[in-house]
Amino acid sequence: MIKFLLGAVLVVTFFLPSLVSAGIPYWGPLVACDGQVCKSLCDLITLGQNLTSFGITLVVFAIAPVMVVYGGVKMMMSAGSPEKIKEGRGIILNAVIGIAIALGAYIIISTFLLVMGIATGGTGVQWPNIQCTPQG
Repeated sequence: MIKFLLGAVLVVTFFLPSLVSAGIPYWGPLVACDGQVCKSLCDLITLGQNLTSFGITLVVFAIAPVMVVYGGVKMMMSAGSPEKIKEGRGIILNAVIGIAIALGAYIIISTFLLVMGIATGGTGVQWPNIQCTPQG
């Protein structure tokens, strides 16, 4: 259990700075057209950024903590039953795996965009720094 907690602390320590620089937590708005009709590729890119940031925020700051607490309560209320303790550990482990998947997806998207930008002769761009201006 100590190795598990140490691993979780290390994962949070390494990934938290990148989340902060990415503007996460992000709570909205999802659609950035300001009440107008969205009809450009720029609007679609902005929507993709907002949905990704919101999804990561939801998983890391809302769903996973609730599941970790639920798993901990399940372990505390087990009354010594090895099956219930194992079930609680499984819930906590799955919550940590969910966080790792969400952060891993963010890193994969960011790396892909950076590499594609460099491969096309540019300097590359990181995911949260994509800026686009609609062509009028």
